Formats: sequence, C-alpha cells, structure tokens
Amino acid sequence: ANAQLMSLTPIELKQSSILKVNYTCSTTGSDISVDVLSSADFTAEPVATFESIPSIYVENNTYLLINLSPSTLETGTYYLKFSYNTTNPVFLIKSIKVAT
Repeated sequence: ANAQLMSLTPIELKQSSILKVNYTCSTTGSDISVDVLSSADFTAEPVATFESIPSIYVENNTYLLINLSPSTLETGTYYLKFSYNTTNPVFLIKSIKVAT
C-alpha cells in the first residue's frame, strides 16, 4: 500500500531548519520520505526534501527521536508531505518540532 499524509498547517522553514521527529515503528520496511511543498496540494512538486524517517523496529512502545536536515531550501512558508510504500510497517509519530 502507498500511504501519504500532508500537514495542512503551514510552517516557516529555512536552510538551517531541523525537523525533530519523535516516533515508533512496528517493523522494518520502507522509510518515510518527507517532501517540502509550496502549497497544500498532494500533486504539487516538492521544492526540497528532508532526510527520510527510518523504518526501524522498536519494542515495548519505545519511541525514537531523530533530527532531519533538508536538502537545499530557501526561507519561506511550506507544507510537509509524508509518504511511504509498505506491506505492513506501522509508524506512529508522537511529535514533530521545527528547530532553527
């Protein structure tokens, strides 16, 4: 299955921005790609990408914290689109924070 999720709340990003993602995953599989879009439209072309969120199996409801950096990005207001292709991994994202 292909899964996509888009944030509908615009966020301010710049080249030095870091996404701090707190998440858990049920199995290994496809990583989650994080695209930066200039509009809240699933068909919009990405203007940049962040590093992927790794699909790493964790036990006992343990959460991982990862810092993701963007590819080349101009300062501006953007939307995030998360995508992954999977047969069974389940991601649960507890929080996403933007740090600059």
